[in-house]
Amino acid sequence: MKNLRAIISALTVIALTFAYGITFAAAGTGYNDDFISPPLSDVWTTSGNSGATYDLSTNPGWLTITSPADCDLGAGSDDAPRILQSISGDFIAYTKVSGTFTASGTHAGLLVYSDDDHFMRVEIRDVNKVQIGGKNGGSFVYTQDSLGSAIDPIYLKLEKTSTTVKGYWSSDGSTWDEFGSYTLTVSDPTQIGLFVINQDKSVPPFSAEFDYFNIPTSSLFVVPEYPLGTIAIPIAMGAAVIIYKKRPGQKTK
Repeated sequence: MKNLRAIISALTVIALTFAYGITFAAAGTGYNDDFISPPLSDVWTTSGNSGATYDLSTNPGWLTITSPADCDLGAGSDDAPRILQSISGDFIAYTKVSGTFTASGTHAGLLVYSDDDHFMRVEIRDVNKVQIGGKNGGSFVYTQDSLGSAIDPIYLKLEKTSTTVKGYWSSDGSTWDEFGSYTLTVSDPTQIGLFVINQDKSVPPFSAEFDYFNIPTSSLFVVPEYPLGTIAIPIAMGAAVIIYKKRPGQKTK
């Protein structure tokens, strides 16, 4: 019976992939941090410029990361402040970011990171742009998309499937727009988390706020650009059941 269920599951995966272009992204064990109160959970490791701060008190329910001037990751120095945790396999990570991204060289968002030569950033940046960029053993590469006008807060999603990383943004956390993808080869386990960049020299410190960090617990089949929104297909007991996927829980700023 177990073998039969396994065969049915495999055939379901194949049929859905060919029929609807569905891709599989396993979300690992899952993790959620709503940044409710200090201290920062010990699942996180902070790194980067020693002058950076990670504050859970100023705006309760949000993590405020403040970067000194001249902090970057990829195109200059590699000391941008960040919080990271270990993760294995494929995953989808979400966050909600708030900040004033008007000064040149200000960025904040999601980061998958193996080392300074193998990482990918999915971010909001100056001025009113979203960007995916990083290194895969070579020079820094990036793709941008203009938002037209400021969106604050903004929702970001990073999807890692095998060696492909995709970036998405949303104004409401429900309808997502993909704005780029790159090949990335990282160690397994690798690291995932949040970061802030303040590239320019002789400028004031820059802060960005994060409402939450979320990696869903269930494994997902993702249907890109499906007209009714993203659909998740959890596989349980060898049966595929299609459900509408809601975004992670969130608070109102």
